[in-house]
Amino acid sequence: MNNNKKLQAALELLTNYGFMIALVSIVLVILIYFLTIPNTVLPSQCNSFGSIYCTNIQYFSNSVSKNANVVIYLYNAGSSPVNVISVNVLIAGNTYYGPCTNSSPLYKGNTIAIPGANILCYVRISYQPSGKAVSGGFSLDAQSCNAGVGGFNALNCDFLQTNSSGTFLIYTGGRTISTYSTTVTTSIVPLSLDGSTGSTFSYSSTSGSVTLSTTNANDVIIVQVGSETTSSHGGPVYDTVSSITDTKGLSWFERSDVQLHPGGGSQTDWDDEEVWYAISSTKLTSDVITVHMTGTTDDAAIIAFGVSGANTLSPWDTNPSLPATAKDTFGFGGTATATVSTTSSNTMLLGFVGNDDWKNGGSQPTVVWSGSGGYSTINSQVNWGATNWWSAAAAYKIVSTPQSSIPITMTSSYSPYWLMIGDALRGS
Repeated sequence: MNNNKKLQAALELLTNYGFMIALVSIVLVILIYFLTIPNTVLPSQCNSFGSIYCTNIQYFSNSVSKNANVVIYLYNAGSSPVNVISVNVLIAGNTYYGPCTNSSPLYKGNTIAIPGANILCYVRISYQPSGKAVSGGFSLDAQSCNAGVGGFNALNCDFLQTNSSGTFLIYTGGRTISTYSTTVTTSIVPLSLDGSTGSTFSYSSTSGSVTLSTTNANDVIIVQVGSETTSSHGGPVYDTVSSITDTKGLSWFERSDVQLHPGGGSQTDWDDEEVWYAISSTKLTSDVITVHMTGTTDDAAIIAFGVSGANTLSPWDTNPSLPATAKDTFGFGGTATATVSTTSSNTMLLGFVGNDDWKNGGSQPTVVWSGSGGYSTINSQVNWGATNWWSAAAAYKIVSTPQSSIPITMTSSYSPYWLMIGDALRGS
């Protein structure tokens, strides 16, 4: 009887202690497991304040080189484009700085994110041992932009956001690897002309069209329009461009305008020269571009061309001298010059010239204006089918350094009244 009780007590003791040992073992296994599993099981966390949301954060490290990086995934939940320039990360009293980029295929490599776009920020931080939970905070150097397509231009982004910040918790257990190598391949399209065309308006018309095809996507499309209005066609007013439409449905914006009343105001014609532009995310195939005027022209001409390799979010050089305009009121010379300066190191300098003149019983010239001084002619047009006649041309030159007060020059075999616009597109 006593032996049975002793045996029963021994079994109960072993059972209880065995259960406790098994329970402790299970807890240890769970702890070890959660300290070594990938982040996909034990995810990192991030919280943000403001209209730019943090959707994810990841930690990557190299245990050999002792390098570590944090990638922050952001989302523009606001109603306007945002220019996210950089991110500052704070960990254990140390601040780390890194760049941000739009991850959209169309705008990849730029810092401006339209509403609904994703943004990636990359920051190199100090190496963190494996199996560690690291907490910290981040703040963004970000600017609000004007709403609409115009907000794609960084010049329209000038309000510094102060509430774009957040906190995070990252786990380093599952992201440490013994060796890795990273290869970054960038494909930069050089600035180049991508198709050109030109045409003239019919006499006493209010619109004119050209058909343009390009080879590449993500081009800046430029349209130059020059027109003359006489006293018999609504003068004394300038006949300006009211809008531009095309079969592709691009959004068009006026870049520059210069006007001239020849002869110091003694003549009966009023000249207007304008430059408009649009961004095409796909290549153009027989795109019909139509220019609509505010009134009836005596004679006018259109030149259209595409430019590849330009910064499609902020295409124009930001130098305050641009766009530059010039004009010859009295028709004393056959050389048109606009003086420009640029800020960017990689630019396409552009010259646009136009003029009107009397026919005086002469014959129609084939080419009036051409680029000179290293400038190549893009296209030239002569409209001879009106009371007077109009000629126009565009030229370009690519430079790899910032320019200071340099002339954009175009020459003519005539000595007409002329008006000119000088400008510069910057590379991507």
